[in-house]
Amino acid sequence: MDSKNRQKLYAVVESLGAMELAFQKCCNMQDLVIATTSPYVIEICARRDIPVYRMDGDITQRQADSVGYACIDATIAIAQSLDSARGSGEPPLGWALVFGLQRAMSSYMYKAYLLGRMIEKAQLENADIKVFGSTEDEPVQGFRVIADRFDTLFSVIGNKVGLKSIPFSAPRPTGAMETGDFMRPTIWSRLTTLLNAPLTSIAFRLGRRLGHDRQISLNPFSRRGPVIALNQSNELMEEVFLALMSRGKTVRFLNMRLKGREASTEIDPVVVSVVMSEMNGAWAEKNLPRDEAFTLAARHLGERVSRAIGYGKSISTEIEKQLLAFVRNDVGRRPFCLLNAMNGPYERLLRHFCAKHQIGSLVVEHGVAPGLSPLHEAFCSMDTELGLRGMLLYTPAQQELFRRLSNDEVAASCVVAGVPRIVRSIRMRWLQRFLQRTALGIEGRVTVWCTGLYPNNFQFLPHYWRDTHYHEIRKQVVYGALASAKGSAILKLYPTFRYTDPDPLAGLLELPKNCSIQQFTDFRNMRAAADVLIVDGPGSILSWAWSSGVPLIYLETGMYTVSDAFASALQSGAFFIDCRKEGWLDQLRELLMLEQSALEKIYKDKAGKRRETEDFFIFGPTSGRFRKINSFVEQGLGPSGTSFARDQISETGRRVA
Repeated sequence: MDSKNRQKLYAVVESLGAMELAFQKCCNMQDLVIATTSPYVIEICARRDIPVYRMDGDITQRQADSVGYACIDATIAIAQSLDSARGSGEPPLGWALVFGLQRAMSSYMYKAYLLGRMIEKAQLENADIKVFGSTEDEPVQGFRVIADRFDTLFSVIGNKVGLKSIPFSAPRPTGAMETGDFMRPTIWSRLTTLLNAPLTSIAFRLGRRLGHDRQISLNPFSRRGPVIALNQSNELMEEVFLALMSRGKTVRFLNMRLKGREASTEIDPVVVSVVMSEMNGAWAEKNLPRDEAFTLAARHLGERVSRAIGYGKSISTEIEKQLLAFVRNDVGRRPFCLLNAMNGPYERLLRHFCAKHQIGSLVVEHGVAPGLSPLHEAFCSMDTELGLRGMLLYTPAQQELFRRLSNDEVAASCVVAGVPRIVRSIRMRWLQRFLQRTALGIEGRVTVWCTGLYPNNFQFLPHYWRDTHYHEIRKQVVYGALASAKGSAILKLYPTFRYTDPDPLAGLLELPKNCSIQQFTDFRNMRAAADVLIVDGPGSILSWAWSSGVPLIYLETGMYTVSDAFASALQSGAFFIDCRKEGWLDQLRELLMLEQSALEKIYKDKAGKRRETEDFFIFGPTSGRFRKINSFVEQGLGPSGTSFARDQISETGRRVA
């Protein structure tokens, strides 16, 4: 065929296997261009000199953030509309689903946005498009709507738009834990975990295993004071557990036993209409395109929401009954609930029923990030606008966030507890350092870079990483800075998969001789081995890294960005490098080429400012925190921030005089 008469074909793929299939199906027929957001596929194309179109390559962070903010606006409006339609006496299923809905909307609609732009580009070029991947996403399971991490959403949306679809399912990584991580515990990692675990964590885990629904108290003969229910666990909850028991409190583990049910298969057209209408309004307000990809993806999301809401109706009564069973078992004693973070719909419904039946409760935070990043500020707005109160926080920065987004009353309903001891310090540091460096085969100075990971279907927009943009920054750091670092360097990859293909830095790309990879080990079990640490996101890794006490370099990628106030604090108390500014790579390279003694001296000179940063942004209070929590529980403060009387709970769970 004459090359002049060839028609360009964009093959949309999300895995290496899909790309190979595209070549089998389209060989020698057209000018083929691989269209993808997968860094692995991009690197394969570069090796084989294959034309590639990065579907997010020309998207600015501001454009991506606009999609994220539209998702937040739409999510709040959908939750309010759905709950208003159900009436005040019904469980607020929209409110319960709000975080999962925003995450799902970010993933589906961002990919619809990218696909819509590519369709427009192909039309201008008179090019054809084919999508290679499964045209079906994972069905709604239970009370959740988020996409599976390995769903090929471009194929799902492209098929609905009417693009030519070639079905393909890539083999999926196996061995994930319940959390979704692919940790591989070893003898030395278990040993360092045990060394770090404080007595309270051990007591908590024993109590949860042995206590079941029974009351646990250090004084089994005491029948005074509130009975505190705990659901699930996190490090802060474990620490509070023993502190409250030492102050005479009785504890029970609230184990919700929900019978397995399938999500509803029926579609409620009213729910679909609400979802599409509110999304249409939010997109119009942000001047985002409402093309066919948007419309069909929004309808598909509305159907998923309908199925999840149907499931929520079937289990909400059971959640309420189980909570009231806990109350009835302790008639004459005030109940109080410590609940794990509020992202999941089950936990949010449980919190609602605590408020409905005037049961005091606190939601226990599980990370330092709120108060540090515009991302968490945007997400927190979903709760502050919908009336969330009563949280057990890590830092004053988090409480200030609630005060700024809502009001003083909401902030006063929160208790600042500080980070858990297991995060704050490294016990027997010398022994952990010896064990970890021996296990890792490290000698001399080592720089550890705790990298983030590509989003793929887990879009946390606004203010989050973009796949191919982040990949380019990662390569610059590895080849432009770590290659020149004194001693050796370890790339600590996040211990999970977001694409079916591995991280391209984990075997595909040849690393500098002084660099190695660690992925499926928890960072907390290797932090003592590091001499220098690099972090590029304000998530939980930051607090674990900060507590190591070694020079810490923070990379501002311009994606998962930090607030101006925290950026200023990092500049004063640590090393802060802004990748958006010219010369950033030279600045990083110069730091990593310094002798360790010189780097530590500069870092030591920042100690005064670093303590201020620790107290407000990272660690929070170190004393008096358990007394405040105990006082909060004693007063019986609930979600409204008002004090409940010390009275009994009736058989229905309502207060009686």
